[in-house]
Amino acid sequence: MSQDNHSKEYLVSIMFSHYDRNNNGNLEREELEQFAENEDLEELCRGCNLGHMISYDDTDGDGKLNVNEFYMAFSKLYKKSLHTQIQLDRSYVGVSVVSLDKSLEVNHISARVGDNVEIKCDVTGTPPPPLMWRRNGADLETLNESEIRVFNDGSLYLTKVQLIHAGNYTCHAVRNQDVVQTHILTIHTIPEVKVTPRFQAKRLKEEASIRCHVAGEPLPRVEWLKNDEALNHDQPDKYNLVGNGTKLVIKNVDYADTGAYMCQASSIGGITRDISSLVVQEQPTPTTENEERRFFSFHNWGILVYEPSTCRPRHEIRSTDVIPGTQEYVCGVQGVPCSWGRAINVANRYVYVSQPDKDRVLVISEIQMVIVDVVPTDKNPVQLWYVPSLDQVWILNWRNEKDIDVKTVQVIEDAAQKKKHRAIRPEPIDAQFDIIQNIYIPEPQASLLIVKNVLVYSRAVLHGFVVIECQEPVTNRPTGQLLLDYLTDTVLAYKPNLLGKPTISPDSRHLVTLDKQDTGVTLVPMV
Repeated sequence: MSQDNHSKEYLVSIMFSHYDRNNNGNLEREELEQFAENEDLEELCRGCNLGHMISYDDTDGDGKLNVNEFYMAFSKLYKKSLHTQIQLDRSYVGVSVVSLDKSLEVNHISARVGDNVEIKCDVTGTPPPPLMWRRNGADLETLNESEIRVFNDGSLYLTKVQLIHAGNYTCHAVRNQDVVQTHILTIHTIPEVKVTPRFQAKRLKEEASIRCHVAGEPLPRVEWLKNDEALNHDQPDKYNLVGNGTKLVIKNVDYADTGAYMCQASSIGGITRDISSLVVQEQPTPTTENEERRFFSFHNWGILVYEPSTCRPRHEIRSTDVIPGTQEYVCGVQGVPCSWGRAINVANRYVYVSQPDKDRVLVISEIQMVIVDVVPTDKNPVQLWYVPSLDQVWILNWRNEKDIDVKTVQVIEDAAQKKKHRAIRPEPIDAQFDIIQNIYIPEPQASLLIVKNVLVYSRAVLHGFVVIECQEPVTNRPTGQLLLDYLTDTVLAYKPNLLGKPTISPDSRHLVTLDKQDTGVTLVPMV
């Protein structure tokens, strides 16, 4: 009986929404009569018309039916019908007719990365209906994500939002998906600014240049200041701005040009500045060498460390050197070439480099330029990723000399710490470790995408969307690209004819596919 009443409740809700052609929350006589005429309802009952409901059920006498009056009309009808069958089920408390103000159908929300966001659903009814929240069709309550919660009052709560949380969220009554409210969430970030060099000394009449790297969402506006005052750009003989203002060139410097030059980035997320100091004098003070800026190149005979500003070698580690604290060679005895996998920078302190043929990862101190740790791994460690937020290095082991068959994954924790490290395995998937085809760790989030049953050749993340190029596991035949929602894993689109490697531009605003063919490589730009 209760289930039957709920079915009628849903039916009456649909009827009211369907009859209310102007969506003003009331039923006028003209609306009811016009609907009855269009649907030929008079043929069902001679002498009766839907408009007669105004005469019999308009309890407040305003010439129209509101939600409660419409409910009462059908409530009386249900009671008469049920009385002739069995006693009215006391659990039946009425019909919930949902409604939503036209001006509230689309709600725009703006938040900053790291904020907590609460979104209220304005879909109402009498009595209040249970609500459902969705994103790209996925029920948010079933995601089992700690940062996404739906409260008992129907509100949606997002904890410490990131750029991936931007997008559309919809809410509606559980039993009525016709009345839907859409919330468009926009996420912005505090602008990031970094100037180089921090300090420079120039002689009279020389030229000075300052670069300013700016990042943020939305893209910040760049301004230059000198000693906290706006720089006068209307002096082409003195100042030149390059690359949308991200490089400042000061020509023919004199003593008056000495000062603190500030690159200021501003957006809805806030204002950020970074300072570069310029000193003009007859005999410039030599700038101190940045000890942390070193380039590591890996050869079959060992490792060569360069000073990038001069491109001169500073130190070398030979293949026949013995690793400090061990009795192992860097690569082997004389005549044994080195074999390298991938090298990564870890917190500007260490360089991690894999040696697939020796089943290990070497840890090199960037300051001391020596090997400080050796981490044994599974067979053939090839790929390395560093996750700064977790201070972890993830390893993908091929287990074979070629990129075939399944692989294993290991993790090195506290990667930036001065300690003895070891590689551990993460929790198994389906009670197995050796079923991995590939992994992908987007930046800057520390989330993991593990792909099974399909070989992922390459993938990219663009503002909360994951683009995956797929290949058949055995033949390696390309099968197109998938577009996924990063948050819900919902497949949004499949492009079987888009073949190639998806690549994201450095500012994460453009997606380009590299389509490799026999005749060359074709770039397929996409916004």
